[in-house]
Amino acid sequence: MKTHTIEFEVQHEDTDMQGAAFNPKYLFWFDTATNAFLKSVGLHYGQLLSQYHYAYPVTECGCQFINTMHYDRPVKVATSLTELKEHSFKLQHDIFSGDMLLGSGYEVRIWVRIDQPENNRRIVVVPIPEEMVLKLLEVSNSYQTGTYSEHDNLQD
Repeated sequence: MKTHTIEFEVQHEDTDMQGAAFNPKYLFWFDTATNAFLKSVGLHYGQLLSQYHYAYPVTECGCQFINTMHYDRPVKVATSLTELKEHSFKLQHDIFSGDMLLGSGYEVRIWVRIDQPENNRRIVVVPIPEEMVLKLLEVSNSYQTGTYSEHDNLQD
């Protein structure tokens, strides 16, 4: 399974008075890593939204906090695609400082189309378009088929 990695330093505003990163920031970093991962395969969020009216909101996420992340330390988030279904995909995120695993988590995202303003910008779950599935498959050898999750059945 291929991974995409982003690197950054924990900023002061991301930490408490003792210099430890706030746990909710992990989800922010997961989102940042997801966008970088998709951009690396040619799926730019801004382009998907402006040209095709597609978005990929989070429907489920989780994180295990293993070691404390501290201010001004280099951090990397390694992201990989672990599941791809008709309407959704799952990404695994592992956060490291050097070789030390700081946290591990995942996101499940659904593929949606946002209608035009004349339709009140209604959000509709749609299948991931074939050309976009092919781009995602380029970075993963773990494509899974079969029963769709409950997130795939959402329609409004």
